[in-house]
Amino acid sequence: MTDIQFYNTCQPLADALLYCCRLIEKVSARGLPILVHAPNETVGKQLDELLWSFQESAFIGHATDDEHQQVNISWGDNPGEHHHVLINLGTQVPSWHGRFEKVLEIIYDQKDVIESKRNSFRYYKERGYPLRYHDLSK
Repeated sequence: MTDIQFYNTCQPLADALLYCCRLIEKVSARGLPILVHAPNETVGKQLDELLWSFQESAFIGHATDDEHQQVNISWGDNPGEHHHVLINLGTQVPSWHGRFEKVLEIIYDQKDVIESKRNSFRYYKERGYPLRYHDLSK
């Protein structure tokens, strides 16, 4: 069964995207392929830019298209061939979430996002998924 983890950054979107970069770095260092599901093209492209520049000494190779890279950023409804790690910046639970081994839900300080992630938590809980919650404000 898919392992679901929520990361509450308690920060605005820009800071949550920086945290997302660090999370991508950590997961990709383990050699696991990652699909990042952005809520829209604007956020997807912001993350794309950050992944090239958030570290001065290195960058995380990635793609924003349908190519199967170790790290892909998508804002569409097609996960391609991905099935390892899904990082969800979107406000909805993707219908294809169950094909992934792990789903990492990112919460940032925006009222509609907080409410939608609460609904997502309920959705996963009602279906019996193992859930973990990380409060990053501490």
